[in-house]
Amino acid sequence: MQANEWPLEDGYCRIRTARQKKRARIKDFHKYLRRLRKEEKRLDELKHKLPLQPLARPYQKGWLRTFILRPDVATSRQAAFYQELLNKINTVEYSNDKKFRIKKRKWKRKKVWVDKPQYLREFSERCFFSRDCKLTEQEKLLFHREERTHKHTKEISIYYVFSERWRFILKVKPRIITHIKMVNGTLDGEIQRLENRIITHHLRHKLGKEIDGKMYHYLSRAPLPPNPFKQKSLADILSEVYNDQQQ
Repeated sequence: MQANEWPLEDGYCRIRTARQKKRARIKDFHKYLRRLRKEEKRLDELKHKLPLQPLARPYQKGWLRTFILRPDVATSRQAAFYQELLNKINTVEYSNDKKFRIKKRKWKRKKVWVDKPQYLREFSERCFFSRDCKLTEQEKLLFHREERTHKHTKEISIYYVFSERWRFILKVKPRIITHIKMVNGTLDGEIQRLENRIITHHLRHKLGKEIDGKMYHYLSRAPLPPNPFKQKSLADILSEVYNDQQQ
């Protein structure tokens, strides 16, 4: 009689097999990971909801750069239209350098200072045609379609980019800090203890792989091309080859 077939009578108990014990351990470990992720999200939400406190003495922290209308566009009849569009696709960059320069490697060794590029907001194909897209039909006419290939997976993605970039110029302004996030020592202590537990037991990779399912997704291989001879007999394949040669 197998161990899992013993009757539940006096003096007997159900004994799990080695495979059942292993599955139970894996299941309990996954439940433990879910509890950690749930607790981590709860603490992050509490920290995000902390109110802002105004500073008695505001201070400057670097510079910010954003797009504005060109002077000739700002005085034209369509100034209101392009200003409303700019509010939807504008981006902001921050830097400690007023010239917004970054180091870029050149000739494989030497690093040189180059201007940091800044682009308007781009929309994926799904976002561009979704109901939640805030662009109007008239504004969508000013976007063109671009295909881009992913560096690792070689997958082709479609984006919609604004065509009339020349209507906007960049403006650099000082970044003034007027409010600061409230500090909660008890909450920060709980977040740090949870982070120490995850790092000590090497669970960060497990959380990303088992719970989120997004860890190192860019390393996945590109899909293979379809096999034209799949589910075809040898006679059918030879017949197709013969017909192609005759043509």
